[in-house]
Amino acid sequence: MNQLTVEVTDVNGKSFELLVDGVPLSELLDDGRDGIPYWIVEDDLPYLPPHGTPRQEGIHIVTVCNCGEYGCGHSHCRVTKTEQNVVFDQFQCGRRKKPESMRFTFDRAQYDEVVRTILSETQKEKRRTTPPTVP
Repeated sequence: MNQLTVEVTDVNGKSFELLVDGVPLSELLDDGRDGIPYWIVEDDLPYLPPHGTPRQEGIHIVTVCNCGEYGCGHSHCRVTKTEQNVVFDQFQCGRRKKPESMRFTFDRAQYDEVVRTILSETQKEKRRTTPPTVP
């Protein structure tokens, strides 16, 4: 079983680099991309598309172009969740093609902890960057 962790960075204000067994996922994919910017995060890893519909259920963005715009470039994969495990597979990396056989399996509790960290840090950053409303 693989280990999933997240590194919070200051790229694009705040971004989240997913690490598999201590190695950035972007490096494993060799996709030339960076972490996930906070502004495309809602309630899980960002869906494809991150905002609006139709949302591709089970398809999540895992890396984004270093400019922070997922439409400029991103990688995504299928994320399958069970009570015990979470599997990342069927990666799509834009112009760069990785073998579809690339597959990572994580403990569900570990995945949930990574997502909790991302959501908590996203909420902090959105509160910090949202101007107060004037009554």
